[in-house]
Amino acid sequence: TMLGNCPRRRALVGVQPASTEWGLEPTADVSAAIEAACASVLGLAARWRAEMVEERMQAVNGVGGAHP
Repeated sequence: TMLGNCPRRRALVGVQPASTEWGLEPTADVSAAIEAACASVLGLAARWRAEMVEERMQAVNGVGGAHP
């Protein structure tokens, strides 16, 4: 945990290479996987932001058990 606190929302996004040989540039497959991983991270961030906004709106309006 991070100083005894664990964030409520968390995800592990990674790329598994076919080979771990040294090189200066990622392979085409890894480059494509990095792009896909970045898209996944951006999608998660957007979804989590929307969820947080919704939770705050519910808290302001007294709906549900969300806390700001």
